[in-house]
Amino acid sequence: MAKCFRCLDGDYLEQLDEYDGDVLQCLACGHKVNLDG
Repeated sequence: MAKCFRCLDGDYLEQLDEYDGDVLQCLACGHKVNLDG
């Protein structure tokens, strides 16, 4: 599991079905990243 680069602590969880593509959200700080760019 990828570590969040914003808080450098939490793990990203792939869960956001309402977005297109592969969106991960950090469990610790809530930061979202879209792997599709």
